[in-house]
Formats: sequence, C-alpha cells, structure tokens
Amino acid sequence: MAHRGADDSFTFDLVTEDDGEGAVTAEEGGTTPDVPPGWVARHLKILVPAVAAVVALVVVAFALSAARERDQDERVARAPGGVVSLVTLPGERWRLADAPQPVAVLGGLLVTRNYDGLQGLDPITGAVRWRIETGANVECGSSTFGFTGVPTVGPLVCLDGSEVLVVEEDGTLSARRALDDLAGSPRTGPDGSVLRAERVGPAAQSPAVECNDRGDCRLADGAAVRGPDAVVRLEDAATGALRWEHTVDFDLRTDSAGNLTGCRIRDTPTTPLVVYDDLDVVVHGSLIHVVGCGVNATFTAAGIELTQPSSSFVQDVGGRYFRVTLPRTETLEGVRTEVLAPDGSVLQEIAGYPAHPLAMSGTGDAVVTVQDAGVVATMSDGTERVLTTSTMAEVLVLHGSVVLIEDQARAVLLAVDLATGETLWRRGVPAEVDLGAGRAPVTGGSVITAFTDGDVAMLVYQRGAAVGIASGYAAFGLGLRTGEVLWSGDTGSVPPFAVAGHLVTYDGGSPGLRGLG
Repeated sequence: MAHRGADDSFTFDLVTEDDGEGAVTAEEGGTTPDVPPGWVARHLKILVPAVAAVVALVVVAFALSAARERDQDERVARAPGGVVSLVTLPGERWRLADAPQPVAVLGGLLVTRNYDGLQGLDPITGAVRWRIETGANVECGSSTFGFTGVPTVGPLVCLDGSEVLVVEEDGTLSARRALDDLAGSPRTGPDGSVLRAERVGPAAQSPAVECNDRGDCRLADGAAVRGPDAVVRLEDAATGALRWEHTVDFDLRTDSAGNLTGCRIRDTPTTPLVVYDDLDVVVHGSLIHVVGCGVNATFTAAGIELTQPSSSFVQDVGGRYFRVTLPRTETLEGVRTEVLAPDGSVLQEIAGYPAHPLAMSGTGDAVVTVQDAGVVATMSDGTERVLTTSTMAEVLVLHGSVVLIEDQARAVLLAVDLATGETLWRRGVPAEVDLGAGRAPVTGGSVITAFTDGDVAMLVYQRGAAVGIASGYAAFGLGLRTGEVLWSGDTGSVPPFAVAGHLVTYDGGSPGLRGLG
C-alpha cells in the first residue's frame, strides 16, 4: 500500500498472503537450500505482484509529477511575463528575416500577419504551423497589449474589409461571413465577438466655452449642452447573433471648480467650442472602454457595466478587475484601489495607487499599491507589508509570496517574502554587463521589462555600446529567493516579449523576428 508523505514522496507497505506450497530443486552440482517446503512458490507469489505494484505506483508518481509540472508550465505561460524556463541566458533559437507583425497568441502559437494573410508560428522553433490567406489590411485581436507579452485569445477574430473571420486554436477557419451592416464601426471585441459603438440621437449645436491659460475650460455663462447618447453592442463573431446591447446616457461631467472633464475643445477663429459627439473605443483584456464627451463607460465581455464614479477608471490586469479612484489633490492621500468580482461587486478595498507586477507566474494574490507611506503589499486577508518607504518604485515580479521590486530612488533591488515580511535579499541595480567582446554600461537606471519562471527573475535594462557593439538591451537572471546573479548578457537591440511561455523579439531594424530560449 502506498502513502504520500508531506513532501510528495511515496512509501510502500507490501501486504501479501501465504497461500501456496511447492518443492525446492537445486541446480546441477549444487545443494538443496535449507528452506521450508513451499517457500519459493509462496514467496514468488508474493514478490511478483509486489514488484508490479511498486512499478505501477512509481509510474503513477511520475505521472502525477509530470502533470503538476505541465499545469505549472501552462499557468506560467498564461501569466503576464511568464516564461517556462529561465535557467540560462536566453539565446537565439530561430530567426525569420521577413516575419510579419505579431497580433495574438492562439493555441500556443504566435499569430502574425502580413500582406499575404495570417500564419501561426511555433515560438519554440519558428516553424509555420498554418497559414490563412486574407486581405492586406486584415485587423485582428485586441486593441492593445502589454510590453511584456502578446495577448492570448481563443478564438481569434479578424476583420478583413467587410468580412469577419474566426480562427480556431488549431488554425482552422471556422467562420467567414460578410458584414452587411457597418453601423457602429465594427471592430474586434473580447471573447470571440464583434463590437459596435456609435452615437445616437439628435445632433446638438456645439456650445461655446471659456478657457484660461492653464487650458481649463468651462461652459460660457448660460450655455448648456445635451449631446447624443452612445449605444454599445456586442455580437457573436461567427453567427452575428446579438449577445448584449447597452445605451450610455450623455452625462456632461465637471470638476469641483466647474471645469469640463472628458471633452475635447476645438479652436475656432471666434471662440473655442466643445466637441460633444466624439467617441473612442478601446478593448483591453476582457474589458470594453467607451469614452467621449459626456460618455464614460466600461463593460465586461459578459455585458456587465462596471460603474466608474467621477475621477475613477477600471482596468483588467491578468484577468483581475481593479477600479482606481483618484482624488483631486497633488498627493496620494485619498487614492483608492478596489478589487472587483466579475459581476462588479467589490471584493477588497485598498489604499493607494496600484503598482502591478511586470511579471507573474500565475500564483500569488497580493495587491501592491503606492501610498504616501511607500510601497505596500496587501494580501487577500487584509494583511499589509510595507516593502519600501520610497514612493519611486516599480514592482517587477510577483510569484507566490515573493515580490521583487526596484526602489528607483535608492537604485536597489529587493525581494520580500510576503508571508513573513522578511526581506530576502537586497542589492544595487547592475552598473554594467559583460557582452563577451567587451563590457557595456547599464543606462537609464530602471528595468525596462521583466519575466519569471517562478525561480528566476529576468530583468531587462537598456545598455550602452561597447567596442564593436551597438547600444541595445541586456538581461540579468537573478535567483528570485536568493538575489544571486545566475547569468547575464546581451538580448539584442529590442527588448523581448513573452509568447505562450517563450521569448520572442524583433530582429533589430529589420522586419524579422527572433526566438530566444
């Protein structure tokens, strides 16, 4: 019988029964062992099933270990800045001299586009796994993505002129339909959708405003404006079926001094006028932001509007929703961050402005904020840890209970165990890097981007030139819990980004891509 230990090891108790008799025969020239009758037969019956049981349990143990490792790799690959392995300095694995523009990660592949269409690149080998012919101006995926990685989608929705394309994770084109109605300026939305947003209602005359030297504007005495509302619709990309529709009422906002907020001002030869009918739509992660004069709304992919009181905004970071409320002051006092549930309810309220990690491993639920007291980490149970008293700091990595920050005011790196509050290590930011052919200074003083595999933090800095080597970027691999510099070196002229747990970078001034690993 097998028992799992606290350290995931296995111990075995072999339980058998004495159920057979037999004779023992000596080999030729030998002697008969002095054993009881039936000993061999009885113990062979015990030994064979016992060995089989041990082998089976060892196989199960290895399978469980492999499954845990696979789950960890998948979790890291989905996390912002997550890389499967950073044991050594990532070197060039592959190079494509004429690679197209990255648009998304789909089914573990980097989807790129060029004038011929879409293709799925294996981020490990650079091999093209599939191609789809499209028009030259096809638009795919989210409106924005972060510096540390390309967004992961499934399926991928693209607009090719007046057609909608839906690409599945295996690269098959599951739907291709015409956009007969172009109302609302169709664009790709989250979760396999097409998004439409437009102003509705009667046009109004642009009111005159009075502006001061600082650019603050208010309605002229007696002036009023009632601009058009906005309608937001989300439809299924494959079928065109309407998922949801919302009307955002026009609501002109002003600050405490009566100055207009959220409206553009157009200069004219006579007097400035309010641009009341503009509308901007941005998709970030699973959130849809609709902004314009008198309109400011954020919706989830499920159609839930996340309320935004005056001077607040909502963001999606790694699949978590945060609402940030800013006071009308010059300090951080009164700044508030709320963690929201998918339905918009408040899960946690924390003081300060959020400082989201550049890289995560898919574990750890602490929220780090910048407050007047410094940089503070707040756990889900409300426990707070002051990481540094400096407010000039950036959170680089969060893995489990370990957070790595760069104190830019003091030019130091430090890692803190959030479970105990202990500072695990502290060291100065690197001053130079060995490029093999010479040493180059680290310039800029701050981390450009960061990655982690859960054990190693990869920090990318801008570097100067060395003899025969142009300026570019350098990477340093630090033990997350030890601070030991495990490796360092050049990463090229452009910082890398993460693709399904692997690193890819642009090939300098050419339109190519390079895979690192």
